[in-house]
Order: sequence, then C-alpha cells, then structure tokens
Amino acid sequence: DGETATVTVTVKDKTAGSTLFSVPGEASAAPGSSKSTMYSKALDSIKSKLHGELDKLSGRANADGRKVTVRLCNYDEEYKKVANIVKEALEMVPGAKNVKRNRGTSDDVAEFTLNYVGEAEDLGEFLEKHIKTDVKRRSQRPSLGRVENTLVEFNFE
Repeated sequence: DGETATVTVTVKDKTAGSTLFSVPGEASAAPGSSKSTMYSKALDSIKSKLHGELDKLSGRANADGRKVTVRLCNYDEEYKKVANIVKEALEMVPGAKNVKRNRGTSDDVAEFTLNYVGEAEDLGEFLEKHIKTDVKRRSQRPSLGRVENTLVEFNFE
C-alpha cells in the first residue's frame, strides 16, 4: 500500500564517544512515489527540532568554552614548581573552567586541559606574563612556542 521511512540523526562527541542528542523522524509515502521523496519528507519532519538541538548545543559550547591544551615541552621534574605556577595561572584566567593536569604524551611533557572562552593567543600572552612575573630564575622560565586554536605550547630550553 505505502512505505514508511524512519530517519534518525544522532550527534556524538567525537572525543568522548558519547551521544549528545538524537532526533528521530518518520514519513509515509503514497504508492508509486519515490523513496528519495519519502526520505526527504522524513528529514523535513525533524528539521526544526534538529536546528533547536544544534542551537542549544552551540549555546552550551559558547558558555563553557572549547577544550584547550597547554603543553610544557622538554619538561623535567626540576620544573615542578613552574608547572604548579602555570596551573595556578590557568585557574585565574578569565573565561577558563575545568583546569586539569593530565599525563603528558611523553615523560618530557607536562600537559593541562581546560575549557576556555577566548583566543588561544590571549591565553598564551596571559600565561607568558605570569611566568615572567612569578618565576624568578630565568633559567626556569619556559618560552612561548606554538599557539594554535586549541593548543598553547611552552618550551623549556
């Protein structure tokens, strides 16, 4: 008599693998109509709800900030106090939340992650100023290296 199409759009967090939201839709087609028309109707039936969910997701992302990594390269345990100063500075950054120290990608890397609302360049400059002020010995100060959208990297010489 007629066919029914069920379409579900699922949005997942690529990093965590968790489902952020799922929007189902359904449409029927009259006998003789094409499957593409039926699927198009099913997608049209969820369009407004899908846009609403995406708007909510975007709003939460803007409020919480994006995940940014601050990496200290050529790190050694002798720089432990400097790493603590960097962590304290990160906790003071306007627009920063959820500051965590992670295991680095190797033994000579100290790494922090945070949610940050702002430009990575501003974060790098903020940290660079704090390091110059709070780390008295110049030989203990890392220099600002690579700065990308979600990465601020410092290097110990």
